[in-house]
Amino acid sequence: MYQPYREYLIERHDFLVEQTRVRLLSQFADIAQQAEEFPDREWDRLQTMPWGEGVDGSQIAELVQDNSAAQYDLLQGLMFNLMMGALAGIYHEWDRNVREHVELELRHNHSISTDEGVVVWQVDFDTLMNWLNQFAWDVRSEPFFPLLDAARLIMNVFKHGKGTSFDELAERYPQYLRGTFHDEDVHEKEILTLLADHTFLSLTQSQLVAIGAAIREFWQKFPASLSLIRPNPFPKPRAKRPKPTDTA
Repeated sequence: MYQPYREYLIERHDFLVEQTRVRLLSQFADIAQQAEEFPDREWDRLQTMPWGEGVDGSQIAELVQDNSAAQYDLLQGLMFNLMMGALAGIYHEWDRNVREHVELELRHNHSISTDEGVVVWQVDFDTLMNWLNQFAWDVRSEPFFPLLDAARLIMNVFKHGKGTSFDELAERYPQYLRGTFHDEDVHEKEILTLLADHTFLSLTQSQLVAIGAAIREFWQKFPASLSLIRPNPFPKPRAKRPKPTDTA
């Protein structure tokens, strides 16, 4: 990889991560404090309501408690959705840049055809990472790789719900699911697999930042050039779908 291009990718990635932190995540820095202050404001608001006879202070207090819990849940949900949107932007930008660079390397150094280059954009994440291994870079052995793999699964679970990706996430990275489950506790993992679903998906600010750091390290360690261990390891491109024709 041409060093100025490496620096460009890292600089662009750093900008996205930093602006996500400054412009987005900082808005939720005092979410706990806001939750503590809300009941007092809600009590004052409800005290001004024209309650009918038979409504006493205990009923208003219960309503304050219910509204406060709902308010906190809404803020938590909003923060989660915004963080998932931020992760999607950061992750997919990385994924596109990887595919683009691999295709360029193949064109320049291995003389692939235009049709063969299309395959780079058709394969899934696992196949793409396996290609890097065939380029003499065992990326799966890198310490940062589990975070990239987890990001892929998180994106799939957020988009598609419960399925194969959820099962993989629950098995390999249960820290991204709500609950008090630990990797070493087999019994708890069995409970998680049986009871949890995609609605248990969780992502903290520190986890989002850690994934961003993993992507940065990926670019830092990306090989200067890609040299195939064995020739022609790539599948043929999928046939293009025929364009619909007008019928009389």
